[in-house]
Amino acid sequence: MLDLNQTTLILTATIDPICTHKLKRSNPTERLNDYKKALSLWRQHEFKNIVFIDNSGYDLSVLREVYKNVDHKVTFLSTPRRDKDSHKGKGYGELTMIKYAFDHCEVLSQAPIIIKSSGRVYIKNFSHFINEYVECEIMCNLEKNLSWADSRFFCSYSTFYQQFLFPNIEQLNDDQGFYIEHLLALACHEAMQKKHKWLPPASLPLVTGISGTNGSTLDYPLLKKIRRSFYQKLRNKLLKMHISN
Repeated sequence: MLDLNQTTLILTATIDPICTHKLKRSNPTERLNDYKKALSLWRQHEFKNIVFIDNSGYDLSVLREVYKNVDHKVTFLSTPRRDKDSHKGKGYGELTMIKYAFDHCEVLSQAPIIIKSSGRVYIKNFSHFINEYVECEIMCNLEKNLSWADSRFFCSYSTFYQQFLFPNIEQLNDDQGFYIEHLLALACHEAMQKKHKWLPPASLPLVTGISGTNGSTLDYPLLKKIRRSFYQKLRNKLLKMHISN
């Protein structure tokens, strides 16, 4: 079971994506409302700390004002806009802002366990994730022949970022077809090579929110949800059988 009193949540944001290509949901006001909605859902859980970080240079005073008398555990950070790196893509921007947060936020550098979520989404069955969590270096879903990791939501030790993600930031380049999902998968494999433990979530994380890429609602149709949840549990069972043998 995951101890939220030892867990810090990172929510990543790009409120004003003026330099981000291939986005249908690009209106800053709409996106800010998306982030507010997701943050209100995440705050239902008793995390040790929540760090909300934006990399578009957006003025976060409106969010700070809302939460200053409500929740002292929420930290808001805004990084300078890096227009010169925009060609490297969303994943590069996301991981560099997380590194900025590590460098400028003491609660992150001291956090034993970190959950990272895209700031505009929420996991509807997060309570299942808490109850089913088994301690490991990194917990995320690996897909596409183990070459692709779902970077929207994953849980790891803080050391995983320092050892396996941050040193390889410069490899990220969307134009060259190397996305953050590829890097996260490679980081999992590298961690396992060094005797660290990777596990997939026991239940399929049910992501809800709105896609910035196509503007559609992120929610599985019922049949697809059942099918993917069954596949998740079957795969995990086979994985346990393989490990035990």
